[in-house]
Amino acid sequence: MQVYLVQAIRNSLTLFSFKIVSAQDTLYWSSGYQLTPKDFHGKPDTTASYPSISACGIKYIGHAGKNAVQTEAFGIFIRPKSWAVLYEDDSLWLIHERLNFDIAELFARKLRKTFSEYKFRYATVQQDLDSLYDINHEEMNEMHASYEKETNHGLDESAQSIWNHKIKLEMENFGKYSSN
Repeated sequence: MQVYLVQAIRNSLTLFSFKIVSAQDTLYWSSGYQLTPKDFHGKPDTTASYPSISACGIKYIGHAGKNAVQTEAFGIFIRPKSWAVLYEDDSLWLIHERLNFDIAELFARKLRKTFSEYKFRYATVQQDLDSLYDINHEEMNEMHASYEKETNHGLDESAQSIWNHKIKLEMENFGKYSSN
């Protein structure tokens, strides 16, 4: 049995490749985990007009044999690429950045759904999975861009509240595809 190993990790905020990242540098999305200021290990950009950046994305792994494929997808947060300029009241920016992480998990769920519907073709499995990932990743980037623009990077509390509700509903709609 021939086995393919497919792994992709992309950052949702910028188009750079991740170098191999150690386990303690990567957080995998969990419903019970709340980001803290200690999760932001990157050097802050003090010239930015916003207080923080979360490097969130999706990682997927696929294993294929002659007759089937098994896939996993994860919403991830990369600590060394995430930064924050801390202020006295850090709760608002943490809520904003947690929603970036939640959006990554939402699209990991969407990717799990897409993978579950995939019609296996041995000859093209790797290209198929990569293509499905790329489409999903592009949609996630579009949502992140809209989120940042509409909330003014979390500074517009009213828009932030709307997005919090929107993503909560979307996560519930894809609850069947949750990893936990």
